[in-house]
Formats: sequence, C-alpha cells, structure tokens
Amino acid sequence: MRKSKNNPILLYKTQGEEIPEIKKDDFLLGIMNSFQKKMLLDLGNDRVCLDSTHGITNSGFELVTVLVVDKYNEGVPVAFLITSTVNTINLSKFFTAIKTALEVNLTPKAFMSDDACMFYNAWQAVFGPCVNLLCSWHVDRAWQGHLNGIEENKKKALYHTLKTLMYELEEGKFQGMLSEFLMQLHEDSDTLTFAQYFEANYSGRTKLWANPVSYCGPLSQASTSTVEIELATVEIPQSSFIVEENKLKIKCIAAKLENITTMDEEKSRQIKAHLYAIEHLLSVPDSKNQPPIPKDQKLEPANKKAEK
Repeated sequence: MRKSKNNPILLYKTQGEEIPEIKKDDFLLGIMNSFQKKMLLDLGNDRVCLDSTHGITNSGFELVTVLVVDKYNEGVPVAFLITSTVNTINLSKFFTAIKTALEVNLTPKAFMSDDACMFYNAWQAVFGPCVNLLCSWHVDRAWQGHLNGIEENKKKALYHTLKTLMYELEEGKFQGMLSEFLMQLHEDSDTLTFAQYFEANYSGRTKLWANPVSYCGPLSQASTSTVEIELATVEIPQSSFIVEENKLKIKCIAAKLENITTMDEEKSRQIKAHLYAIEHLLSVPDSKNQPPIPKDQKLEPANKKAEK
C-alpha cells in the first residue's frame, strides 16, 4: 500500500519505533488523499491555515489539520496529522512528507495558526518564510484568560476595547486607540499586570493580529486579513483517539458548536460535515458506546438540538 501512487498515508511511525530525531515513544500518522492533494496544489499558494486540538482529549493524542481557503472563502481540510506529541520536529516531518507528496514547493501569501511558534517555525523550515498571522479565536481566548481576576465591569470594558482594536480597519485610528488603551492600562493598578502581558505579547506584534496592518500590508491586493481567514477556518471540532496495540481507532465526537455564539446554521453543518469526512477517510469502525450515524440523518446545529 505504501508504494501505491494514491496511497493517502504520508507518514507513519508507531510508538516504540526508532527514527532519527523523533522520540521513540512518539506516534505519527499523516494523511492526505488524492482530492486533498489536488486542493492543496490548487489553493496552497494563497492561504494556508493550521489548527490543532491542543490536548483536549484524555487519550494523549492530538489532531493537527492543514486547511486552505477556496474561492467561496471556505476552509478546506487538505491534510491531517494524528500524533502523540505536537512539536517543531514532528510538525517538520509532517510538512516534509506533504512537500514530498506534492513534488513542488508551496509559497502561500499567508500562514495562519495560533500563537505557538512551533507551527510557523516548522512550516518555514520546510516551505520557506511567508506572512504569519495569528488565529483571532486563539488570541481572543488568550485575552479572556488573562482578564480573569479583574473586576467584572472593568473587565467587560477592557474586553470591548480589545475587540474594537482587533477589528478596526483604519490604521491611523487603530494606532491612536492602541496608544490610549496602553496608557489607560498603566494608569490603573488593577490592570497593570494585564498591561505588562499585553505589551510583552501583542502591542509589539500588531502585524500578526491587527486587521489594519493586514489590510495595508503585502496582502492587501489579495484582500487577505485575519478577519477573512478566520471566517474561512473555524476551529476544527474536538476529536478523541484510542490506540489499541498496533491499531489506531479514531472516533470524532460532535463539535461543541453551542460555545461558538457567532456561528450560523450553515457553518454548523459545514463543521459537522468535516467531522464525518474525517471518520469516512479513516474508515473508523463504530464504537460500542456510540451508535452509527444513519446516512440519511439530517445534520442539525447543536443549538437547535439543545432547544428540543
């Protein structure tokens, strides 16, 4: 199977197998089928996005997904990595396997991921440098986490200002708002800790998360910004994985769409479709504790199910 031209397995390493640079206990399974390969070749020189489940399961395995953006501004998953350890080395091996399968180099206009530097560092090491943007959902989550502990009304006001900064499109207005915001943070002892955090991680890197810089920078002609890419690359839903001896069984569970308050019904359907596509791609057997999903079952957004 590995010698087949249409073999979807890009990379496979079992736990206990010894491969240079990769830890002996690490597990890696890279997947890209022929359709995904074609989509990556067709769209990979525009925008490439990376998402990871970030250890949200108890099994110790994570799903890393590479996505591109189609002409309808929708995210298209083009490669998957299932691994016990997400680090620069393992990601580099995954990207190298993708590059080998493509037989060409990709030069995207932008690469988007969360704030973990290993994603871009690994991509840059294999495909070369490009504009790097931060996923606004992850930035938002980081901000909210560091606002905890501040008095509620003050916290809401700060969060509102942060979101206004993120989506302000006029660069001059953005710079003025940013300067005033930093000054206000330093004048209040309750927000001084957040001021130090924000200055250390974001105020000096506005090109990665602020939309006016994205619009006015090298991507302006392609109409690419963190807002546009974020609309196209909603978080890949949570997944759980179980390893039995040498067999990998993957079961994707329903996305927690109710936590994404801005999602409409169509986006909810698209994400669920991604879940089922992953299941089909990997030929996952049905769990004893989870009945199979009927083929004719209508996909419903999670918020509608909650209303019933």
